[in-house]
Amino acid sequence: MASGMIVLTKSSLFIPFLGFVFASSITQARAATTSSLDNGTVQITVDLAKGGGIVGFNPSGQSTNNVINSYDLGRDCQQSYYSGPSQFKPAGATQNANWNPWPWNPVQAGDCYNYKATLISSSNNGTTLYVKSRPKQWALKNYNADCVLEQWITLNGSVATIQNRLINARTDTNQYQAMSQELPALYTWSKLTELWTYSGTQPFTGGALTKIVNTQPNWAYFRATEGWAAYTASSGSKQGVGVFLPGNCSFVGGFAGTLNSGTQTSANTGYIAPIRFEVIDYNIVYDFTYQLMLGNLADIRKWAVDHMPDLKPNFYFMGTRAGWTYQVASDSGYPIPADHLSVNVNTGDPQMWGPECSFQAVEVPKLYIRAAVHCSAGTPTTAQLFWEKENGASAMSEAQSISLPLINDGQYHLYTLNLSTNATWTGQISRLRFDPVYNGTTGDYVEVSAMTSSAPGVTVTEGGGSTAVTEGGATDTYTVVLTSEPTGNVTITPAPSSQLTASPASLTFTTSNWNVPQTVTVTAIDDAVAQGTRIQTITNAASSADPGYNALAVASVNVTITDNVSSFNEWTGGGVPITPQLLEKYAVGGALNPAGSSEQPVQGFSGSNFTLTAIARINDPLLTVVGQSSTDLISWTDLDNNPSGTPSASQVAVPYGCKRLDFTIPISADLRKFLRLKITNSPP
Repeated sequence: MASGMIVLTKSSLFIPFLGFVFASSITQARAATTSSLDNGTVQITVDLAKGGGIVGFNPSGQSTNNVINSYDLGRDCQQSYYSGPSQFKPAGATQNANWNPWPWNPVQAGDCYNYKATLISSSNNGTTLYVKSRPKQWALKNYNADCVLEQWITLNGSVATIQNRLINARTDTNQYQAMSQELPALYTWSKLTELWTYSGTQPFTGGALTKIVNTQPNWAYFRATEGWAAYTASSGSKQGVGVFLPGNCSFVGGFAGTLNSGTQTSANTGYIAPIRFEVIDYNIVYDFTYQLMLGNLADIRKWAVDHMPDLKPNFYFMGTRAGWTYQVASDSGYPIPADHLSVNVNTGDPQMWGPECSFQAVEVPKLYIRAAVHCSAGTPTTAQLFWEKENGASAMSEAQSISLPLINDGQYHLYTLNLSTNATWTGQISRLRFDPVYNGTTGDYVEVSAMTSSAPGVTVTEGGGSTAVTEGGATDTYTVVLTSEPTGNVTITPAPSSQLTASPASLTFTTSNWNVPQTVTVTAIDDAVAQGTRIQTITNAASSADPGYNALAVASVNVTITDNVSSFNEWTGGGVPITPQLLEKYAVGGALNPAGSSEQPVQGFSGSNFTLTAIARINDPLLTVVGQSSTDLISWTDLDNNPSGTPSASQVAVPYGCKRLDFTIPISADLRKFLRLKITNSPP
């Protein structure tokens, strides 16, 4: 854990005061103020009088098996956020002595004095349950927080998906240090006595689960590298409730009070919270989505496995910090620019810290960083990447780091870190830290748009492995797709030769459709000129504000064009009478047009055969060229063997629509033979 990062949950300090009970917190009636969704498998219930916090989650028709603890307004399953100052007590506010000092901490249900949050609006259409509320500051008496909370709930089988949103409107515009957020805070029925997760270094491989046991009155902080944890019964199939925040590896939880004792409103409770360090700006709109799962332990884990996220480090700083925070640094604040983080590095040893993670080093041999450096001339601009291993067992160190020089020109560049060259880049990587510069001075800042495990790339795929078109006839297509998400729009522009067209004229890939193939249709220009079968090329150019994609080399497409000049009339240009001389030139000369030269038939001997080789036109369906033989030059008969000719071994320099053919007859010592080509043109 980084020094200076603040880990604070109201529940961690609440345990010593379990005897401090508000009289109304246990006797509060819920029925008249609740709203529920029920899909026939599970039922989830919110209390509209408590800001819409989740107070019930149980199998349908089994409200007595509700897994949520609602002892006071700090329990339930609800939103709770933390930010500075470390002691938040505005003028005139009353602060509870048991929660002093205490930071800015809006809580969805209400405050520690039992003043409930204010419901702004709600709706329930049977599919989606929505609430909007104004929370209270936990440690202050009836003090409305300067923010609004929203919550959307849907059901799918035994799983509830909850989207939460914080809309901040603080007058204090300071950017405070990142604090650990509860995403969400889930308090559970005391009958659920065992806390389970997978805390190993090879998530989603079926490894043994870990039972988490805390030492009261403290909570246990643990890694949950599959992104879930569950409180279950101790017997049977271990029925219970799980919480899943995809990609989040850090959790806190445990049990407070007496195991397996009391109702859903007793002081005894289990607690689970996925946690992540986040900077909560004064004007931030902060969203996160998680799932609650009812079932046995095996089913809870299976659901998480079936919805496994990509664990490799792919961070895109596009309107978001992507879970990254700072030590001895800050950024330009919210709203985050659409295509980068602007990190102030105007101090000594500024650091960017990534969220806890879990991926195998062997799967990420390289890391690609897109960044632009804006530093004074005297600032050394050598960056350094550090890594933690084995869930913190091997802490960050100089040995576990790699340096790279940055270009201080204010322009975006794509930097490649060849991590596999470092002998310590092995096993499980559980956290990254990026120091953009060693020491900065006043005004220095660095823009970082992405850190990814995949290099920018463009894949061009031809249907059937090739592209072929015909003048005036068949078209063909190829597809284009990006190999990794860009930080801005990427435009691919096909540039066909003068004998082709490509449609559309350009393809645009965005951060939302980058992995969806787009199709280019290729058409041959019908020019009424006999040019033969030939190959033409379409080049593809990439342009983007993303330095990884701008001017990136993209594969060309070679297109085979089949000519459609396939009749005597088209060959002559129209209106020319057929003469024996022209017909011969058209049929067996291989001439591209009447004025062009042609290759005349060549006769020769091959062993015991007599062969006539000719370039014959084969693409005119009205034209036939047949080999015939005679012994007296009077009577002619079609050749017994392949009268239409056999393709020659060489087809070099053969015009479009033609083929070099061999017409062969055997030679006998006592028989004279003659060989000719019979040309027939049968116009319609």
